[in-house]
Amino acid sequence: MALRLLKTSHILLGLFVALLMSQGQAQSPIQQLALVKFFGADIRVEPVLTAPIVVSIPAGQKVEFVQSQGPFWWKVKWQEKEGWVLRALLERVKPDVPQVAQFEQNSATKTSFSPLIPKDAPLPKGQGKALVFGISEYENKATIPTLPGVPFDMVSASSMAQMMGISKDQITVYRDQDLRKEAMVSVLTQLAKEVKPDQAVLIYYSGHGGRIDDTTVPGRCIEGLVTYEGQLLTSQEMAALLRPIAKVTDNLFVFIDSCHSGGLSSTRALNKEKGPYTPKFYAKSNASNCSEIVNMLSAPESETRATGNRFVYAGAARPNEISLDDARSGGVATSNWLKCMAEGDNAQTVEALRLCTQDAINRKLEGSSFFKAQNLTITGDLSIQPMRANLDSEVKKQLVMIAATSSNQPDENSAKMIGYRTELQKAKWPVVLNLNQALDTVTDKAASRVKLAVDIPDFLKINGAPLAGKITAPSDGYLYIFLAPSDGAGLTMLFPNAQDKDNLVRRAEPFTLPRANWPLISSGPEGTSRILFVFSEYERDLTSMVGQFSDPFFDIAVSPLGLQAFNLAMSRSAYAQDSQCAVPKGTKPPAWCSASFVAMQKNIREIR
Repeated sequence: MALRLLKTSHILLGLFVALLMSQGQAQSPIQQLALVKFFGADIRVEPVLTAPIVVSIPAGQKVEFVQSQGPFWWKVKWQEKEGWVLRALLERVKPDVPQVAQFEQNSATKTSFSPLIPKDAPLPKGQGKALVFGISEYENKATIPTLPGVPFDMVSASSMAQMMGISKDQITVYRDQDLRKEAMVSVLTQLAKEVKPDQAVLIYYSGHGGRIDDTTVPGRCIEGLVTYEGQLLTSQEMAALLRPIAKVTDNLFVFIDSCHSGGLSSTRALNKEKGPYTPKFYAKSNASNCSEIVNMLSAPESETRATGNRFVYAGAARPNEISLDDARSGGVATSNWLKCMAEGDNAQTVEALRLCTQDAINRKLEGSSFFKAQNLTITGDLSIQPMRANLDSEVKKQLVMIAATSSNQPDENSAKMIGYRTELQKAKWPVVLNLNQALDTVTDKAASRVKLAVDIPDFLKINGAPLAGKITAPSDGYLYIFLAPSDGAGLTMLFPNAQDKDNLVRRAEPFTLPRANWPLISSGPEGTSRILFVFSEYERDLTSMVGQFSDPFFDIAVSPLGLQAFNLAMSRSAYAQDSQCAVPKGTKPPAWCSASFVAMQKNIREIR
């Protein structure tokens, strides 16, 4: 069910988003700052919700910690104003300080770098978004060869994006087990929702390509990307996912470093003394007409390309060639493309970069007795100048150096995924692969003895009367409402929201859905929507939620990272990591440490 507001009358205010923070003693100056989360926070005269508001702090602002009172309130100072803020609205942070890192000797390249250089090159904030996909180790390691150079490619692609003017905080990296076919589809679908008109967008993939028989057309083959579990994300499916992105921006760059086919006989022939190189293709079967190597971009444009005026599609090899993975530096095409970006001027066109990269590939493989040099396949507007105009040469050199030396370090996104999985496993929650699993897990893990009374209609007429319902809580506590619409567009947090941040409800006072200042109506299409209601006596930990704002609601990212973050938020209290919650086994912690919550799902059928 797609719901829309009938009116919008308030500015962004604040949202009770939970946070884990340690409690109260005086800290060193480097830990005396806190970040205001989501929509903002109110500074109050006293540490009670009914106290007058001194000032409302916008989201993203940093405040100075003064003192704490109990588990729920912090006294803070912001712009010379001082007062009390709900601790669940704040995240403790360290002040911005330069970060340096000494790169250790890399066992593959046998080189080390000195002196200290910045871990993150000092690039000015840019515009755009980048998705970086890389699969080094597949689920079936015995059948699908490992690509040892892919970790290098992940860092190289991030450096490429930054040279294109995409901020590091807008680069999202997914690796290995996070790249099942279902997950890749959801990530690209999510990107289409987030892209702004004319934003620079980089979509990068490094891993095996594959090729299978087309069962609908005899003698024809389907090319695509091999996902973690060994399925094929076909060129036609990829094109369908790219079209919504291309409709929004004319600045789309797709770089695919793989062979989009496979041949088992070729793999066997090349499995001899091939040195550091591995062909980046995998054959699912050798009993096929599809044993020759074919690049994905060779298929009809109407099937494989998104529409747009300014775009670049780069494949690592010609249709009849092998794309190579170098264990020492990553994809031969990727590593040399990055070097050409760094060594040339910022006004280089795509065609100039192609010529430079091709020359470097030719020289690199000149002495190989097993492999011929691959040739880049690029379609689109070759006159585009993809690089940021104001890049400093030293910054470019640092980005190349980082890519060459830090492949074994997990990127920020991967580190978050690892952390989320670890915390979910501690709580005995499963890792979920899709939205339905995420919603069902929440209801499965909810307390079964306590019930939440939900009274909402079974049917709702499209463009008809607003949604109306009542929710009665079993005690005083906090209510959260999430909508998974029938069109499969994602997951939205309906309540709390920017216009109605106070989600504290009382046992004797049924909550009316929706409230007067954010009425909702159905806008279709026909189908069944799912609404998830979650209630707990203490706030949930929503601090790591991933997504974007859609005034006044928050749209949760239906991606591997977004779904794990959502389930983690539901799995624990906002205060679960407080020092007072870490009690010896057999000792009962304070009530506000409890992970207990109540949940219920309801379906609404949209009809005309």
